[in-house]
Amino acid sequence: VGAVILTNSDTGYALRGPFLRRLVELLFDGKAEAEAQLTAAAADLEAERALQTLLITLADEGLARSAHDCSDGGLAVTAAECCFDTFGIGANISVDAPQTAGPSATAIATALFSESASRVIVSVAPEELTRVLERAAAAKVPATVIGQTGGNRLRIAVAGQIVIDQSVDEAERIWSNTIEHFFAKRVA
Repeated sequence: VGAVILTNSDTGYALRGPFLRRLVELLFDGKAEAEAQLTAAAADLEAERALQTLLITLADEGLARSAHDCSDGGLAVTAAECCFDTFGIGANISVDAPQTAGPSATAIATALFSESASRVIVSVAPEELTRVLERAAAAKVPATVIGQTGGNRLRIAVAGQIVIDQSVDEAERIWSNTIEHFFAKRVA
């Protein structure tokens, strides 16, 4: 039986780094006020402390099978990385679209690639789900079930629309050969 996958926060507007810069350029012609609208507020240190304390508790009690932060690529990249090196075990994930993200493509991109502060995905055994949710509530850390592991594909739906549906083996092959392919196309 596959593990249940949870996350602890919504996507917000934490699109950072090159993705944010390119999105701002494309959607808002580089206007300064657009970046202010798309960037998350300063990290909430109390929320971070509560999250870290919860993760330590879950680990100490053997309740978490895995935990991975979403700070480098958001939910989509994190979910993919969690599927790699698992002999092809996939995941089915479904998340809501951010309400304030604007156009549909922007909402999907935000849901998939937002790097919200203090955001993680955690996998737990189905029989431990209630205990994990109780620990999260006691720690005042939001926790939402977003999917389950199993099969051999990574499927992610945003607002009910499947936006990623890829075999884990193929995704891992592409991911592991990205730099090699990038430089193979370059001419000296």
